[in-house]
Amino acid sequence: MIPTILQERILLAVVGLVAVCSTVQTEGLTWEQTAWRSALYYRTTFEAPEAGEGLLHMAAADSFAAYFNGELVGSDSSVVQSRVFAVPVVRGDNHIAALVVNRGRGRGNGLAATLAVEFAAGDTSTVQTTTDRTRQPWYWSDQLQDDDGWTTAEVARDEAWHLVQEGTLEPALSIGQPIAGFLGGTDIGSLAGGIVLKQVRGQNLAKDRISNRPEVLDGDLNTSWNPPINALNFNADIDLGTRRKIHAVRVLTRGRTQEQFFDRSLRGYSIQVSDDQIRWTEVAILRDIVDFVRSEVRFPPLWTRHLRLVIVDINAITQPNVAEIEVYGSLHAERGTFISAPLDLGAPDVVKNVGRVRWQATVPAGTELTVQFRSADQAVELADSAGGWSAPLTTGDIWFPAEEPRAFLQYRVNMATRSPEKTPVFEHLEIDFDSDQVPVSKAWGRIAPNRVPMGRDTSFTYTLDVEFADADAGIAQIRIDVPAPAVLEEIIGLEGSALEAWDSTRDQLTIFLAEPLRQDAQLQIRFRTRTHAAIHAFRARLFAPNSDNPLNAAENAAVDPQSNAPYSWVLSAATSEERALSQVRVHPPVFSPNADGVNDFATIEFALSKVEAPRQVGIRIFDLSGRLVRDLSPPPLSAGAYVRLPTDSRSPGLWDGRNATGSRVVPGLYLYRVEVEVDTGAERAAGVVGVVY
Repeated sequence: MIPTILQERILLAVVGLVAVCSTVQTEGLTWEQTAWRSALYYRTTFEAPEAGEGLLHMAAADSFAAYFNGELVGSDSSVVQSRVFAVPVVRGDNHIAALVVNRGRGRGNGLAATLAVEFAAGDTSTVQTTTDRTRQPWYWSDQLQDDDGWTTAEVARDEAWHLVQEGTLEPALSIGQPIAGFLGGTDIGSLAGGIVLKQVRGQNLAKDRISNRPEVLDGDLNTSWNPPINALNFNADIDLGTRRKIHAVRVLTRGRTQEQFFDRSLRGYSIQVSDDQIRWTEVAILRDIVDFVRSEVRFPPLWTRHLRLVIVDINAITQPNVAEIEVYGSLHAERGTFISAPLDLGAPDVVKNVGRVRWQATVPAGTELTVQFRSADQAVELADSAGGWSAPLTTGDIWFPAEEPRAFLQYRVNMATRSPEKTPVFEHLEIDFDSDQVPVSKAWGRIAPNRVPMGRDTSFTYTLDVEFADADAGIAQIRIDVPAPAVLEEIIGLEGSALEAWDSTRDQLTIFLAEPLRQDAQLQIRFRTRTHAAIHAFRARLFAPNSDNPLNAAENAAVDPQSNAPYSWVLSAATSEERALSQVRVHPPVFSPNADGVNDFATIEFALSKVEAPRQVGIRIFDLSGRLVRDLSPPPLSAGAYVRLPTDSRSPGLWDGRNATGSRVVPGLYLYRVEVEVDTGAERAAGVVGVVY
């Protein structure tokens, strides 16, 4: 019978680097994820002076397969107790390896092991999991291994393998220090049903940081800082980059023999900390060092950004060689990224029209969490983790933002914290999709012109190429993202269908077809609008008949044969507005909010330009004495024209003639003020609106 862990390994070979727990609700076509899992490989090699008999004790969170010298010796799926395996130790190199599958049950993360060896002469020796690479270097990797060669391979110089850091096991077991690797700086094992930023226990926080002695922070034991023989008060300064909570400093000596370690070791040093590099406080001192390979000082946990090692004792005969200075602390990493496996949503051979995507996350103050998506026809197209991602999204209920229809999709969770004691938590993901209501198999869009003056009405042509398969439902509605309200002028290429109606809001132009389009075509959709943003993407969404799940068209990036430049749906502004806040006015200037259905609202209209990210816009109503009557200030707004349209009553400047308590205001004149803070300072505009009954 194949061990359970090997069955999971076969599963991993199919789905990629990370196995995913999911359910598919076939009626509603909703894919749901509430738990995560990972598969990591662990390796070490040790040298035995002679052959002997060994007992390998091992435990992991949550399941493991144990290998010794390339042979599978056993497996287990319980973290409650360790398993013991008898193994034959050979003279020379011996290899311990483990494949660990963590199911995200909250039992911790990592592996713990001890190998106890008894030799023929009666001598004994032990090899344990540890984060101290001078005692026994352990490595981890998340790269899928196609065969068992990794169990004996040389991994120390392989970029796919990394030094471990401290892990956790619940309950704690006394069979070696728990060690762990963390995918992308995230932890999916320590909190049941959630992804968090990893803890930095056992991670060298000084590696590759700024220092006057960079050779001791490069992670290479073959490079060193070589102070002179009389090096009293020489120092090494380390900038941790941000304030960290630390509790230990370890110093490693460069050498190969006990004699070299004795000659080259520091004899004493102090550790000082500072936040401003002006005032320094000594927090630890070590003299009479006896472990010449490594020495370590520990102190009560404290917050600091800058650390200094000062030599306080010297060997008056030989020159010291410091290979590494390592700094250790706790709390969470600054940032991390979790990338899912390619997802087929339970239907590997079917293309999908993905609908709403919803996720739940806890994001404490001082932390950040965004989610990105991408899609592909084949899982192998998602092997490169770098490209094709949508823009980072913070809202947990959106239309799927990547290209459709596709057979596979993937998501990425980006996490960061400015307060290391806090972490965001990604808790739940739902994805709606259709497989039988796909409007069209292929669709590409591009816009012309691509460069126009900001704020000027311009005639654009959106070219939409579509290709249909026999089973496609057809296109009944086209919706294009526009930078401002648009006016449709004409559509060329609608053979087999006709325009029924069109509508425009502030940010979308919607076209309704009299009959669904079901034949290959190139549509040229001409309309007028203007841009108030430096860059705008004219994305298109296509709807099948009687479906509210849009399909995203892809950007047409083919080369224009006339200009030899690639097509695009991205518009960039050739000129900029003088002011960020412009075209401020009220419509109508006098209104009667008496609920008779006529002239019941006034809209304070404006255009917001020259902003790359949403900005807070203040919109306030005052009486003639200057007393605040109503604050209409909306959530942060992107660049655009904020006017009231007949079919869209969502303008942020819409006033219903009521005060802050909900009562109608008395007739008369009122003042309105619009203001926004931009990079060049605050901009304001004001005017008068009349209320009559």
